[in-house]
Amino acid sequence: VIAVGATQYDETRAPYSNYGPSLDIVSPGGNTSLDQNGDGYADGVLQQTFTKTGRIITWAYYFFQGTSMAAPHVAGAAALIKQAHPTWSVNQIKYALRNTAIDIAGDIRKKGHGRIDVLKAVLLDSPIITLIQPFFTLVPSKDKLVLPLALSPFAPRPTV
Repeated sequence: VIAVGATQYDETRAPYSNYGPSLDIVSPGGNTSLDQNGDGYADGVLQQTFTKTGRIITWAYYFFQGTSMAAPHVAGAAALIKQAHPTWSVNQIKYALRNTAIDIAGDIRKKGHGRIDVLKAVLLDSPIITLIQPFFTLVPSKDKLVLPLALSPFAPRPTV
């Protein structure tokens, strides 16, 4: 499983996106309420799809937004990696995506390891598989243990 979040045009987390300590990576998901690039169109992800009115189906291009737009970017990247490295396991593909991601500014709980970089991930010779363990301290509190959680830093990024 790869937990995917979505970014908008300026590479910040889209307001509808998943986030949290389990987020692995982000990819473009769009934001149709903005026009940050100033092209006169909503900053969604352009997709060919259809509308149906009665029995009439009309094909056209529409701008959409959502993690439903972001996740296919990651699935496509994983497929390209598998094609380039057919012997790699699912975890190796996941770590290749995570360890080659472009670091974008912000809280790691909102951007995961960064935005996917498909070319870097495909050209990677061997993914570095690291177990990322959270640093934590148990703090006694009257009748329970409180577990404040801070995520560990990322594994070193490989050079490609």
